[in-house]
This record gives sequence, structure tokens and C-alpha cells, in this order.
Amino acid sequence: MAKFRFGETLDGHKQYLTKYMVQKNKDEVKNKPVLFGNVTKEEYLKRIYTEKKTVFKNGKTTWKKNSPYFKWILSPEKTLDDDVLQEFTKAFMTRLGQISGYEFMYQAAIHRDTAHPHVHIVINGVDMNGKVLKKRPFTKDVVKNYAREICQEVLTKFCGERDYELKQAAREHRVTAERWTEFDQVIKEHLHKTNEEGYCGYMKKPLDGEIKARLDFLEKLQLAEYKDNKYFLKSNFEEMLHVYGRYNTFRDAEKYVTNNSDLQFYKPEMGEIHGTVRHVYTMNDEEVWTNGVVLEAENGKFYFVPSYNPIYDKEGSKVKISQKKPDGDNRRKEQTVIEKVQEEDWDIERE
Repeated sequence: MAKFRFGETLDGHKQYLTKYMVQKNKDEVKNKPVLFGNVTKEEYLKRIYTEKKTVFKNGKTTWKKNSPYFKWILSPEKTLDDDVLQEFTKAFMTRLGQISGYEFMYQAAIHRDTAHPHVHIVINGVDMNGKVLKKRPFTKDVVKNYAREICQEVLTKFCGERDYELKQAAREHRVTAERWTEFDQVIKEHLHKTNEEGYCGYMKKPLDGEIKARLDFLEKLQLAEYKDNKYFLKSNFEEMLHVYGRYNTFRDAEKYVTNNSDLQFYKPEMGEIHGTVRHVYTMNDEEVWTNGVVLEAENGKFYFVPSYNPIYDKEGSKVKISQKKPDGDNRRKEQTVIEKVQEEDWDIERE
């Protein structure tokens, strides 16, 4: 597994390096990770501060608030020793630099507090030669496809081809993965049409054990229902599996819903929504891949609202959610805007 995210604030950059990567905030982790990279931690910190310094004409110096940084999480499915993971990380960064045209300045740390040991990498917004990284230094194809190919190529070099047991274990893991898998594609292609409201189709009890296990798991996720000897798939089962895979905090966010309604994923076509922030997720936490908020709308519905920009609103803030067209060379078609609303304006707008 290879995942990519980016951050934009100087404080977030420093906190991610000095707190989250070394798991300073996790008391249960006794053996703290040790940073490694192509420079020391001290040199890395010195560079991010020096590069973000601005000198005005009157001689006064101030710090810029922005400090772009880029994060990768690499999680091999096979448990590897630290020395192998370090060499794997170095080789990955070398190949990434070759295809991107940068000599990246980076720091990395190995985390072993989950079922799968993984590597966190943070890359400075300016490379070793003083070259400023683009706002999107990695193309979509690199993030979604080529990075995994690099990982597979490097790991094969270090560890050899995957054996049958490892391949089978990976397949079994996908049966209970909270994302869209090849099993779901098979289910989708074999659905029978139904006129029953709320469902996109049904599948008769399959003979394939893995498909049946997948359907049982989808039922646990409340994306399928077994009745009359058939599995009925919810109308949004494909959409929600893509949401679960892309936004890792969505499932956690469901616990902030205080009524019996479902948590909805906010989409541009929903238009402007007013409400109260019930929880905030920021990418400064190593376990959060996308900024976002849980919003309780004034109509009582709950929404998970992702944002590619930093979020400064706190729980209890009155906000409105809207979409705007991107500015300049921004490649995103739409940008989610989370705008704070003053209390007096809130009352007027609700009237």
C-alpha cells in the first residue's frame, strides 16, 4: 500500500516531523521510532525555517505561515526488519526523484504499532538543490499507480517474488477491506435488477466462498441485506466503498452522528449547506489522510465534508459549506469552502 498526502502550514510541518512521526503523542508506544533520511533531523528543521523567512524593506524579519510539505505512507504486506525497510525507503525515494526531477530532502520513520509495520515519509517543499517543488509535484498517475509499481519492484529486488501463502493472505485481506475490490466488481457484474426501493440489485446465494464472504462483510457494513435467500445491494454500495477507501476517517466519523440518520458524504451538487461543526479532522495527525469536518446541518442531517485545504474552525463553530471554481492553475474542478458564519448572521440566514 502506498498513500500520498500534503500539508501547507509551517506549524503542521514541524509537528508532523517532531511529534507524529516519532509518536511522541502515543504513550503506549514504548520504543519510539527513530528518524532517518538523506539529512539529519536538525538540518531538515533548519532548512524549513530558513526557507520560510521573509525580510521586509525596513529590516524586520517575519515568518511565513505557509510551509508546503508532502507525505507518503508505505505499508508492505510482508513484515520486514528495520534495516530492510530503511533500504526500501531509500530506494523508493531515489526512484521517485528520478521520475519527478527533484533531489528530495526527506525524513522517514518506521511505525510498528499496527498489524502491518509501515513507513512514514515527509518531504520538504524545497529540494536539496534549492529547487521549489510544484504545488502538485507528483502526477495523479504516479500517486495512484506508479508508486505501487515502484514499491513492488523494489521489494521484489530485496525480498524476491511473493510466495503462494503471501498472495493468498493478501487475497483474504481484501475480502474484508473497507474499499472497492475485485470482489465487488464481480458482484456488480452479476447483479439481477430489482424494483425494490433503495437497492441497485440482488445476487442469489453464490457458490464461490470468497464472494459469499465478501457479501457477508458488506452486510456488516450495512451496504447489503440478506433476505429471501438473496443478497440485496444498497443503491450506494459502490459509492460508499470508494468513499471508505479514499477518506479513511469516514467510518470513524459515523460515531459523531447523534440521531438515527445516516452520515452522508458531501458532494458539490448538494449546494450550500449551513450547520454546526461537530468534529474536525486534520492531516497533522498521522492517521488522517484528508482534512474534513463532521457537520450537523440545520435540517438535522449529518454530513462528512472533506477539504483539501487546512481547517481552522473548531467544534461548535457555525459554518456554511459551499463550492467554488478553482483559481489559477489549480487542477481540481471544485474546491470545498468551509466558511465561518457569525452568530448574528446565522440567525438572519435561518429566518
